[in-house]
Amino acid sequence: MVVSDVVIQILLKLPPESLLRFKSVCKSWYALINDPKFVTKHLSNSLPYKHVLLKRIVATNSEKYEYALSILKFSLDRSVSVLDVHLPLYEDHPALAICGQSHSLVCLSDLCDIFLCNPMTRQFRKLPPSILIVRGHDPDDYDAEGNAVGFGYDAKSRNFKVVRVVNPWVGVVSHPS
Repeated sequence: MVVSDVVIQILLKLPPESLLRFKSVCKSWYALINDPKFVTKHLSNSLPYKHVLLKRIVATNSEKYEYALSILKFSLDRSVSVLDVHLPLYEDHPALAICGQSHSLVCLSDLCDIFLCNPMTRQFRKLPPSILIVRGHDPDDYDAEGNAVGFGYDAKSRNFKVVRVVNPWVGVVSHPS
């Protein structure tokens, strides 16, 4: 089944939450909504709307605290809506900080592990570990300490980039006298 141009135009105007639900309507809608060209067009249509991503600590009913991501959406009519995003990722990695966001993707890191996350789809991927950070403590080893992580979109290559800033150092070798 081919998706008609009218249906495509309607889907392009819907919020991401609705698109997530509509992926299960049929295989052709699923393929369309996952198509990178559709995603890019949908994103360009939503640019007039401003979004702010917040990481906050929320008190639960059991008097415990947990981290949560919330998206504040500001529309042209000056209304604001709040969408709380539950990420199971925070249960295993509560110290993750937001390191950057671009094109609806968010980079989260605790300086050791780096995750790329789409809060709207609740999907995430852990990036492979850096070859620069050696966790060994042998004095003859080269070692590095993570300082910062950056994330962005390179329009020229049409690709996302993750940058890790590290401080390299060489272990001190002590020789017996």
